[in-house]
Order: sequence, then C-alpha cells, then structure tokens
Amino acid sequence: MGQFDKIAQKFINVVSIVAAAILCFMVALCTMGVILRYAFSVSFQWTEEVIRYGQVFITLSLVGALLYTGGHISMDMLLVKAKGPVRTLMALFGAGLTAFVTIYACYFGIRWVGTLIEMKILTNSGVFMQYQPSLLEPIGMGISAVFAILVVIKLILEIKRKSMPHGQDALPEERGQTF
Repeated sequence: MGQFDKIAQKFINVVSIVAAAILCFMVALCTMGVILRYAFSVSFQWTEEVIRYGQVFITLSLVGALLYTGGHISMDMLLVKAKGPVRTLMALFGAGLTAFVTIYACYFGIRWVGTLIEMKILTNSGVFMQYQPSLLEPIGMGISAVFAILVVIKLILEIKRKSMPHGQDALPEERGQTF
C-alpha cells in the first residue's frame, strides 16, 4: 500500500468514525424519545428530524468511502469484459463522471442552502431553520466528491505506472520506494 492509499485510508477512517459517532447519538436520541413518549407522555418532534437528517448525512458521507474502496454498487458489465488499458480508461471515465456529478450536486446544494437562508423557512418541528439540516447535502456530496477525485487520481497514477519503464523514470514505488 502506497502513501496515497494510506492517506485515503486515514480519510476513510475519519469519515467512518464521525458516521459511527452520529449513529450512536441517533440511537441515544431515539431511545430517549421512546422513553419520554411511553413513560412520561412527552414527545419532541425535533428528535425525529435530527435522526432523519443524521441518516441522510451518514449515507451521503459514506458513499464516497464506498466509491474509493469499490464497495458501492456500479454498472460494470462492460468493465468486466474489457481488458488491459481499455478497462483502466473505462474506469477512469466512470470515476471522472462520478466526480463531476458529485461536484455538481455539491455546488447546487450550496446554492439551495443559500436560497433557504434568504427564505428563513423553519423545519416541520419549528425548532430548526431549514437551511441547517439542508447543509448536510452539500457537505455529504463534498465528501463524496473528494473520494471520487481520489479515485480519478489513483487511476491516473495506475495508468502512469503501467506506461513507464521500470528504469530510472519509473515511479518511486516501482523502485521499492513509497511516494
């Protein structure tokens, strides 16, 4: 594993730890909501909103990690049939398209949040401004965009590594060094 993969793995670990912490918080909040509802006949709608938006954030932020590790669902029927450099170029095209779409979604998510700030709309519970939970979309898509860009860089490095001779011009990791 090269230094590039180690850095990416550290980023995956950070995102996973944050997602796990949010999941634990959601479970505690749900448990508190159930106890308050059935033991004391008190219910807070905002707890359900926080849990719902936590699920959205966890999903959007972990999609990127799954993209990088190859664990996300993909349409790879043609990719399986391709061999050699064609396969790598097709994978690069798919990763580039994914990076474009996630950056696009992040950009328009930011614009959407800006519009919500101007409109001053409240969520259903009336506790939060609508832009606050809506920030999770561009943040999650931004994390996914970072991972998609890392996949593109990884594939470009793979193409460079395969096209270079194993001599003086070879990449450091091919000479036994890490870069």
